[in-house]
Amino acid sequence: MNCIEDVQNRLSEGLSDLCDNEMLCWEDAICFEDDQKDALIVDLAATFGLSRSALNVRASSKGLFVGCSMVLHLSSGQSISGSDIEPSLIPHSSDITRVEMQNDLAWVLVVEKEAVFRTLCRMGLASHPSLFGPGIIITGKGYPDFATRELLHTLSAELPQRYILHFGSLFIPSLVLSGFRS
Repeated sequence: MNCIEDVQNRLSEGLSDLCDNEMLCWEDAICFEDDQKDALIVDLAATFGLSRSALNVRASSKGLFVGCSMVLHLSSGQSISGSDIEPSLIPHSSDITRVEMQNDLAWVLVVEKEAVFRTLCRMGLASHPSLFGPGIIITGKGYPDFATRELLHTLSAELPQRYILHFGSLFIPSLVLSGFRS
């Protein structure tokens, strides 16, 4: 019940800032896994005929990217410049005002597993000289979150002449990357 009380308190106090699932119900961390909290919020929103954003709750970001060829400009005025080795967290799409990509960006690689992603980061694959140009590597750490999918959608629309490749299970491209080149 603490999750429902937390949401009700946030709404009654007029808190307009969105909170992540991780910030919600932190007292019940032992009782609830993240996906259980997410399911509870989705069910609560559906019960009242609302979107989850109307409850001021959004799913936690978990996706990562590497690659110097991309800069994410945020509504806070800050920007996240990609590195070729150190991963950056993909922020919520509502926090991104503009995605800036370098003209020499040649490819985007979507990697399902975080362990494979981290290995490719250590190898410096995003700027490896043996490839046909600099790239961006993205992972959703398994099943991608909303922010990661939104960023992939933006990249697909902004980069019609670039390669967007997927490395992972066979069912992921049809579920997540539909409409993307894979």
